[in-house]
Order: sequence, then C-alpha cells, then structure tokens
Amino acid sequence: MGKPAMDDGTISAFCETVALLMAAGIQTDEAVAMVAEDAADGLRPVYRTMYDRLAQGATLAQAMAASKAFPAYVQVMAAQGARMGRLEETLLALARRYGDEARLLDRLRTGLGYPAALLCVMSVVLGFTVMGVLPVFTDVYESLSGSLTEGSFSQVATAMAVGWAALAATVAAAAASLAAVAMTGSPRGRARLTALLERFPPTREAAYGLALSRMVAALATGISAGVNADDAMADAVSGVEHPVLAARARAALDLMVDPRDPEGLIPALVKARVVDPVYARLLGATARTGALDETLDDLSRDLADEATGSLMAAIDGVEPVLSAFLSVAVGATLLAVMLPLVGVMASLA
Repeated sequence: MGKPAMDDGTISAFCETVALLMAAGIQTDEAVAMVAEDAADGLRPVYRTMYDRLAQGATLAQAMAASKAFPAYVQVMAAQGARMGRLEETLLALARRYGDEARLLDRLRTGLGYPAALLCVMSVVLGFTVMGVLPVFTDVYESLSGSLTEGSFSQVATAMAVGWAALAATVAAAAASLAAVAMTGSPRGRARLTALLERFPPTREAAYGLALSRMVAALATGISAGVNADDAMADAVSGVEHPVLAARARAALDLMVDPRDPEGLIPALVKARVVDPVYARLLGATARTGALDETLDDLSRDLADEATGSLMAAIDGVEPVLSAFLSVAVGATLLAVMLPLVGVMASLA
C-alpha cells in the first residue's frame, strides 16, 4: 500500500516547522523526528521513513524522495537549497508557496461548494418541474384545443423546449461545479485543476505569474549562494511545471549557453518572453549594484502576491456568476410553464 501524498497545507507546515527547528540548532534528522511525534497517524510512516534515511546519512531531498509523499518540485528545491547552504531559507520559501496554494484551494472549495450544492438541489426541483409538472400543464392546454388556434400549440412546444434546455444547463453546471470541488481533494485532481486554470482565459495570466514567482525564487536562491547564472537558471528551469513558462525558460537557457553568442541572464529572459520588459529594467539596474539576488527575491514575492490576489478575485467571482445562472434557469423554467397560458389567453381573447 502506497504512502499518502501530502496536501499543500501539510507540506507548508512541515517545511516551516523543520526550518524553524534547524534555525534553533537542531539537526535535520532530529527535526523530522520531532515533527513525527505530533503528526497524524497517516503521516507517521512518511516521517519515520524520512528519519531512517536521514539517520543513514541521506540528505533531506533524498529522504523526501524515499517517502514518496512530496512533489518533485519540493525535492528539487530542497536539494538545491542544501547544495547551496540555504536549506532553511528554501524551506521557508516552500512553506510560503504551499501555504498560499492551500489558501487558494480553501477559497475555491468555499466559492464552489455552496453554489454546487444549490445547483444540485435545483436540478432535482427543475427535473421534477420539467418531467412532472410541465406535462400536466401541456395536457390541460391540449384538452382545450377545440376553442384554441393552432398558434397555441407552437407555444406549448416552445415551453417544453425551454424547460428541457434550462434543466440540461443546470445539470451541466452542477456537474462541472462538483467535479471542480472533487478535484481539490487529491494530488492528481489538483494537478488537473491547475492545468485548467493555466488554460482558462480569466486565470491564465495569474497562473503564469504564480509559476514565474516560483522560478524566480529558485533563481534567487542559486545566485545568492554564488552559483553562476547559467547553472542557477538550469536549476530553476528543472523545477518549472507550467508548460508555457517551461518552454520559454528553456529557450532563455539555450540563449544563455549558446556557444556562438551567449546572452546574459536578463537579456535572455526578455528575449524568451519569460519576464516583462518592465521587470527586466529593474533587474538590470540592480544587477550592476550587485544586489540582483535580493531584487529577484523581492520580485518573486511581488509576483506571488499579485498572482494570488488575481486568482482569489477570480474564484470569488464564481459564486455570483453561478447564482446569476441559477436565477436565469429558474426564470426560464417558470416562463416555460406560463408561456402556453399566454397563448391560451390570447386565443380566448
């Protein structure tokens, strides 16, 4: 039986706790052992596996890999931080990142959970209305056919079509909302949801900014440790999961290591459209003062804050949109019930 994969909140808490314990002078293996003492029963085997590997001389990244519970990005960043002597700072950065993602998921569950439940209830109500109530009205209208014009029957057919269309749209919206909520409950589902956010026009730019903030944070870690720009960029690129950013970052790295005409870090980022030229001018100015790593770290935080704010705003907008859709669907169904009556009254007049 495979070990459980950690959710974002657990990863954030683990990274922050281990970083704080290491800052207090506690060795990594002892820090993991202390975390295991207060862990939930399902996570204790994970931490015990990590402790055993650490006690045998493995690095934290190797212990994470052995536990099979951490994402590849966490393992890459932990290995990079340890290699550069900045493991504590790297773990704190990971704690911030996964803490932000946990808050986004909580906001998404809240934003979709209530409308999804309401849509499910209304799907049942509309289904009963369309399949049980509307046919009764239709039979009554048809029983009056002796004194009605032929135009009334077309309105009866229109009423049935409107009712079924409203029901189908409500059921589809309920299914989509439930699927999105269900995706937040598993690592594979969260990966699919992230891929949807990366392609969905209202959230595409924010998802790119969030992925860019992670890459810039990794780049800052490497440069601050004295690693040359090419190697720091290669390490940062290895942890990128966003498909568009990954392609652009690899193109920038190819420009940097081109033996015929190598580009500097900042010109390569601009030419490959990894960063906006506005940020490039800021990075270029600080690079000449020797404070590039600090500026990259600040830029990573700014990008993360901006992207997180945009994503939360988009998520908050889902509930009113679904509520408005539900109102339209209910109104359309009521119209379907009343529309033939209008034709009857017009015929009688």
